[in-house]
Amino acid sequence: YYIAVFAPMGSSYFILPRLDQAVPTVRLGAVFKSTVAASAFSQVRFVPRTIAEAVHVIVQLRNPYTKGLRIYLKKNSVPTLAEYDQVFDTPSARGEYRLEISGPQPDDLFYVGIFGLDLGIIPVGTFYEFR
Repeated sequence: YYIAVFAPMGSSYFILPRLDQAVPTVRLGAVFKSTVAASAFSQVRFVPRTIAEAVHVIVQLRNPYTKGLRIYLKKNSVPTLAEYDQVFDTPSARGEYRLEISGPQPDDLFYVGIFGLDLGIIPVGTFYEFR
């Protein structure tokens, strides 16, 4: 298929393809490793399966640490660049993005979207871990 984009000269835009395959489900406590390219979107999802005051999730850049990701969190549906519950774009000095989810219920379904930023400091694909 073909996609045509009509936009004013000098403007910028993103085209985010949606795949016809399921978003990977990650069990809490497990480590999921993947890559995301600049201006691309990757997703994972998880179910807390526990009652807790909060669930802490870490998305960690693998060496070399960069600021080339933006993390989107959404409950019960896949986040987009425009629709999300929380967004995280500043990692710690160790390259970690710490997501805190307050009051999750055992049947809640959370989606994490990882968007590769093109800041001129990341290679074609940036490695990350979800744990």
